[in-house]
Amino acid sequence: MTRSARDGMPDDAVNIHASAVVLDDGAVLITGPAGAGKTHLALALIEAWHGVGRFARLLADDQVFVMPRDGKLVARTPRAIAGLAEIRGVGIVELPHEPEAVVHLVVDLVDGNPPDGHLSTVRIEAVDLPLLTLKSRDTDASRDAISAAIAAIRTT
Repeated sequence: MTRSARDGMPDDAVNIHASAVVLDDGAVLITGPAGAGKTHLALALIEAWHGVGRFARLLADDQVFVMPRDGKLVARTPRAIAGLAEIRGVGIVELPHEPEAVVHLVVDLVDGNPPDGHLSTVRIEAVDLPLLTLKSRDTDASRDAISAAIAAIRTT
């Protein structure tokens, strides 16, 4: 039996092109065009958070289901790709993963020069979320900016 991405998903779940990681108790949704470095950034975040003894896991790579729940946006792993990440030049690898988490931050990777790195807001499925727009394929700077944004979100 072949599994589809929709298997087990609620009817109101929407599949979006993104990667997601769980950092401590919330998810970071990483969006951007193909080749922007979403997977690379997700894996770098996991490595950095593990390096300082904090919880970090992949939620999903390339496809994420999202749905509003009680005023929050919940991200869920498609069963067909649970625990899998595609690394350019390497192929598909298996990783520990979390099946679901509440999204705390959206990161949009863009080409060119993004805005000054301040948080703005994006609405996804009727839920307003903090948005951080960062330069694609700039993993070190993005990792640091995301850590700072998460710290700022948690203090508000």
